Amino acid sequence: MSILIKDMEMPKSCDECPLYTCMHNHDDCPLVPIPKHGRLIDASEKIRVQMYDDMTEDYHIAEMTIDDLLSQGWVEADAPTIIPAEEGEA
Repeated sequence: MSILIKDMEMPKSCDECPLYTCMHNHDDCPLVPIPKHGRLIDASEKIRVQMYDDMTEDYHIAEMTIDDLLSQGWVEADAPTIIPAEEGEA
């Protein structure tokens, strides 16, 4: 499991790090920078979903993208943003 500490910049050195007193070896450092990002999902990736067909009154497996699910209203598009893009990122 990972966490994001909001508004915390990656320390430039161990001496500037608030965790430095806990960690004695640079190799043990748990901090990892989050690269610049936009949307953190590849919504064009195809996924398999189970769908109900009213005509045949049966279930079947369909292959579609997350964008397809969002555009058809089958998945809520207003879910909260967990890690927002930072200023200047798309």
